[in-house]
Amino acid sequence: MDTPKELSYPHIKGIIEAILDARIKAMVATQYALAARAGELIPYSHTDGRETPGLLKSNIVIHKGVYICKVPNFKNAKLLFKTPYISPKEAFLFEPFKAWLDICGEQVFDLRISRYRQLVDGVLPKGFATHSLRHSRATHLSEVFDFNAYEIKAFLGHARLDTSAIYVANDLSKSANKLEKGLEEWNG
Repeated sequence: MDTPKELSYPHIKGIIEAILDARIKAMVATQYALAARAGELIPYSHTDGRETPGLLKSNIVIHKGVYICKVPNFKNAKLLFKTPYISPKEAFLFEPFKAWLDICGEQVFDLRISRYRQLVDGVLPKGFATHSLRHSRATHLSEVFDFNAYEIKAFLGHARLDTSAIYVANDLSKSANKLEKGLEEWNG
């Protein structure tokens, strides 16, 4: 049996709440909340010589209580940055991020990629790694928050819609329920 690529929403919440180290808690919460790749959060040297700066404090703005993060887009050459956000309505993500911003430097997570992965992988269940957080968030944006493929594309910074569509479950009962509700409203 194949190991799933994602963890459930309650499982992610439980993992984050159980982490005692403030930096690791912030790393896991931030990577999951922003559906980021590890190399988008920390300084990264690409094999082609490009440098990705990672998440910088100066690239985070607070708008109506929501942290909007200008994150380097690792793979989409058409879009240098993406702007996912962290809402206070998801306190298990928002609070660790906010607390870490109060004590970190300009570089939000200033460490090497190997150390970052070691720390994050160390708190995830066996068979899951840092990139599982991105897959989990993308799946939850669809299943828990009802994001469509276009919204997931914008949040994750995908270049192609078909990449984002992978995360939108082909759930016919969900579509049927929307159709039924629309018909009920139309017919009065």
